[in-house]
Amino acid sequence: MNQVTKTIPISDSYFAAYAALHDVTPQLKKINNRVSFIFPATDKFYELVKSFYETQDHFSLTDYIDALKKIKSLMYAVREGNGNHE
Repeated sequence: MNQVTKTIPISDSYFAAYAALHDVTPQLKKINNRVSFIFPATDKFYELVKSFYETQDHFSLTDYIDALKKIKSLMYAVREGNGNHE
């Protein structure tokens, strides 16, 4: 039997960059003219959410900005009609 993995759509590009910085890269999907970042509902995802929104994690600002630029460029590519990004 094929097990279906639950996913969670997020619209926060800042969190998506933070997750990518921690080696959790989302899929991007255009939903109602907006780009959503689709994450698998795993323990690591929930740990990252907690870390991003509730604690003070120390990381390289330069690395975070680079991750944010990459996420935003992927987001704009999907928005402009180049399909979904996986």
